[in-house]
Formats: sequence, structure tokens, C-alpha cells
Amino acid sequence: GGEGVRVLVVDDHEANLMLMKRILQKRKHHLEFARDGAEALEVASRELFDCILMDCNMPVMDGWEATEQIRKEGGLNALTPIVAVTANAMAGDREICISKGMSDYMTKPVNKSNLYDMVDRWKTRKHPADAQREGMDVSGAASPHTPFAAKSASSQADSDK
Repeated sequence: GGEGVRVLVVDDHEANLMLMKRILQKRKHHLEFARDGAEALEVASRELFDCILMDCNMPVMDGWEATEQIRKEGGLNALTPIVAVTANAMAGDREICISKGMSDYMTKPVNKSNLYDMVDRWKTRKHPADAQREGMDVSGAASPHTPFAAKSASSQADSDK
């Protein structure tokens, strides 16, 4: 399982890109690479991914700004899980990443099991593109809490009877 996931890896350090490439290729994932946030935006605008691994501190455009842009533009990857990959494991960093629209957070140096776990955890999220391919209504895809809210409201109504 877990093969053939489309992953965009964004990092300005060649060594980090090579390390993640080596690890993820063992799983037969389809990989694309970008070396800064601007390049990431460009790649993300034309290709759909199951997961984006985004370094935070990069020249030209950092990972936080790139994430905000990807989310705001409402393009192919507006709802794609974006995982922050950062060397700064400071208190509050996770909250900053989440507030910028990132889905999750992992620290460098990355290791194999962390990377596999992170990709496995996020690749299973229902992506709007899959829903579109299956002809489902994706108008509510942006709000993951809707089904739960609807369910709890209806079960409360039942218990009032």
C-alpha cells in the first residue's frame, strides 16, 4: 500500500531535496521538486498533488507565504494537505504553520519513518480532484467539519422527540 502518491517537495537546500527524494522514491511515489515558494506556486498551479512537503525558511518566497497563496488562489491544490518541514522546532511554530493554512508540521532532520508516516497520514484525505473525477459535489469540500456538524444536529433533533 501507499504507492504512487503524488508529492511536491519544496526546499532550497539540495541536500534536503536529495534526502527526501531517496526516501520517498523507495515507496514509488511520484515526486516533483521546487527550490523556493515562488517555484512551488508555479508547479502547484499546473499539477495536482496528494501532499505537499513545504520548507518554511526559503529565499524568494518562504513556505508560509507560498502556502497562503496556494490556499488563496483556489487552484488545483487549494485543499491539498501542505506539511511544514522546518528546522526550527520552537514553541508556537506549529501554531504559526497551522494559522498560515498548513495542515501539519514536522521537524528536520527528517527521517524515513517520520516522512512515511506524514505522507501516509495526509494522502488519504479526500481530495476535491478525486471527488470531481467521481462526479461528486465538491462545493462543500473546503469545510471538513460540515458532515460532523450536520450529523450531531440531526442526532440531537432525534433525541428531543
